[in-house]
This record gives sequence, C-alpha cells and structure tokens, in this order.
Amino acid sequence: MKNKIFISLLIVSFFNYIGCYSYYTLSNEEIKEGKPEPTQVIKLLLKNGSEFECVPISQYKENSLFYLRIDTAGTYLLGQGEVFNLSTRITSKFNGVIREDMIDSSRIDTISSIERFSVWSKNNEWFIFKSGNYSIITPEQGIGYFIWSPNDSIRKVSFNDVKEIQEDEISWSKTTLLIVLSVAAIAGLALLSINESLKWDK
Repeated sequence: MKNKIFISLLIVSFFNYIGCYSYYTLSNEEIKEGKPEPTQVIKLLLKNGSEFECVPISQYKENSLFYLRIDTAGTYLLGQGEVFNLSTRITSKFNGVIREDMIDSSRIDTISSIERFSVWSKNNEWFIFKSGNYSIITPEQGIGYFIWSPNDSIRKVSFNDVKEIQEDEISWSKTTLLIVLSVAAIAGLALLSINESLKWDK
C-alpha cells in the first residue's frame, strides 16, 4: 500500500508541475514596450505555420533551442563555454552574448585534435568555446530573432515573418486548482490507507 501511495503522489506532483505554466500571447502594445524580456522563455509562431519554443541564451539547458532578439545590426558572439577572469583567476561557466565592442582579440586553437575559440574581452576576461558551441552574427544579417542550438547553424527569423509571440508565464488559476486537487487526492489516499490498516488490525 505504501508503494501505491508513493506512486500516486508522484503522479499528482507531475500534473501539478506541468499544469502551472502556460503561454500568453503578447499584444502589439506590449511588444512595442520591449516585451518579451531578454530572460523570458518564448514561443514564436510564424506566418508560414512554423512554431519555435525557445529559451534565452543566458539559460543553460541541454537540447534546447536558444534565441537572441537583435534590434540593432552588428556583430554578436553567442555561445556556451567557460570564462576565466584574469584578475581574480576564477573560472566559471558562460552562457550568453558578447558584443563586438567588448572584444579585444580572438583566435582559434587546436589542442589534442579539439578545436577551441578563445576570446579576450576589454573587461580582462578570457572566454573559451569548443567547436560547435558558439556562433557569430554579422551586421549583414540584419535584425530579427536569431535561433540557434549548439552544433547547428544559426537561423534568422525576420520580425515581419512573426505572426505571434507568446510568453511563458505561471498560470495562477491552474496552480490553485491543482493544489486543491492534490491536497484532496492526498487526503483521500491517506484515509484509504487508514481504513485498510484498520481492516488488517481486525
């Protein structure tokens, strides 16, 4: 019986988790005001019927599709790697974007048959990216949403090709309802367990 209760709790928790989030379609006014935020998980619905669920490049998630919104054409380096602070001598993971005006120098090295791209910034930092874990956007590519995943080529989505932009948000009504249902389910399972225990005691 204990195993049944444990499994039931896991099922309830799972549905509680997936039900707490939903997508909200942004209005034209919200988009003009600067939404979605650069740290927001979004879904792009294109006029040709294509759909892309993307996370910001600042969030590391395996097997995810990353996006970067560019409003001003320029050179941008986006990638996932490591950054070594030359002043503090501390190394940490890096997931993000480096603008061209922040780059001091760069070069490609091959060590033990592994290619890596090194970038030194004007902030006294040394960025290291393995092959396939970075991509460079050039001014000629213009503006729009740039979608990318490691070891894949970057794709540009023009603003004119976007039909809708949806933003990931917590659905409080679903969350409240599922919490109530979860509590009720747990209480019911507990009562059932007590009744069965009393039967065995008799």
